[in-house]
Amino acid sequence: MNSLSPGGVYNSQDAEFLKNYTYRTMLGRMADVDDLTAAVLYLVSDASKFVTGTNLMVDGGWTAW
Repeated sequence: MNSLSPGGVYNSQDAEFLKNYTYRTMLGRMADVDDLTAAVLYLVSDASKFVTGTNLMVDGGWTAW
């Protein structure tokens, strides 16, 4: 079984929150829905058929600091 751990997803958060959040990510932005969709498509595709027991971090580098 695999899992996906997303970071923050942009949804019109206020400017101060967005500034503080993006400062703390390596990519300097929040995710959009397409970022998460691509990761889920990977996990359900044959491209990941030998991937198991993995938690895929899709957080723009939040947890890498």
